Amino acid sequence: MVVAEAPIRYEQKTGYKREFRLDIYDPTVSEQRLRKDIDSYLGEYRFKVREYRFNLHYKANDAGEFRLRSDDGQSMVEVGEAAIADRQQGGGSLYKVSADLNGVKRQEELLAAAEDGDVIMYGSPPDKQAGYTYGFVYVGRVEKTWKGKVLHTRAIRVPDGTTLEQFNQALSAFTKEQVAYETPNSFIEHPELISGDYDDATIDAVLQNAFAFGVSEAERHTFALMQQDPNLQGLVDQFIQLVRDDASFDEKAALFDIIENYAEETWKEYLERGEEMPERREQRSMQLAPREQMSIGALKDRYGYTPTQVSGTCPNENDRTSADIFGVGSLFEPVLKKLGLTKDEEKSGFECPNCHVGWVVGDKCPNCKITAKEWGDKNPDKKCA
Repeated sequence: MVVAEAPIRYEQKTGYKREFRLDIYDPTVSEQRLRKDIDSYLGEYRFKVREYRFNLHYKANDAGEFRLRSDDGQSMVEVGEAAIADRQQGGGSLYKVSADLNGVKRQEELLAAAEDGDVIMYGSPPDKQAGYTYGFVYVGRVEKTWKGKVLHTRAIRVPDGTTLEQFNQALSAFTKEQVAYETPNSFIEHPELISGDYDDATIDAVLQNAFAFGVSEAERHTFALMQQDPNLQGLVDQFIQLVRDDASFDEKAALFDIIENYAEETWKEYLERGEEMPERREQRSMQLAPREQMSIGALKDRYGYTPTQVSGTCPNENDRTSADIFGVGSLFEPVLKKLGLTKDEEKSGFECPNCHVGWVVGDKCPNCKITAKEWGDKNPDKKCA
């Protein structure tokens, strides 16, 4: 366990844009969720891992309603509702999270019919206009349990510059039908149920052929080492305690800088040590000794510098309610209620031509606040719906 000798002072880093939201966690957040958020953030942003694994659970609540849930039991729809409420307050676009909601609902439908061993697959292609510079393919293997079903999911990162056509080709290979989606959100909205006849090796081979990438054993083992590294886990323990204590932003920021820098340097060191092993390709288990345990003072002295700037698939907006890169959001019900819209009004709505919210009613968009006249003045050659 890393023990803090004294509070760490934080100096504002000029020009540094922090990608991990420190201000969204209150002292009541579950330790499991916060730890998982940090783990997944480091995996994507600092380690740039090609594959990240997590589980989703399709099980009933006290009322007997089956819902898709995270490891800590939260309904994915409810998580999305919180995200949408926050996004509404921040004035962010709701276009992508509506696709997330549709995708979650579709997964629930597929899980209801899925057999043991079946696969649920969907893509999240790069969308540079929305700030998503690369994408993922999600492959979930269904396991039946006495409580319901578990979706053992692999989020497989695809290289920068991949095209919608590559995603269409990959999905077509599994569905045996011609897939021709024209927007990134269409893939998110349409998960597919794939026969359990495809084992993981076959799935990987098809995806690697479609996207020209591979997941190395060295990377898998190194990520496992990082998840067990005593210094990193001790620092995360300290950060969780700061959140529990409702510490100041400066205290949390200073410690999180150390977490990011230690994680990035140690990741590179583990990879280099692994590459030096001549038998690495033949060994399924790399025997690398963990770093020596250090005091928080020593960690601060060595790793308290400004982290390198990073970017990922989740643009850092004021509307994020989780740093979990695999979190999804829901849209319609909470937003309709907040706006006081009836179901009939919702059905008669149209898509805003400015921010693309799909249920605008009247002559003013409740999301981006633009009026029909303002849109017409800015776009005289286009007609406002």
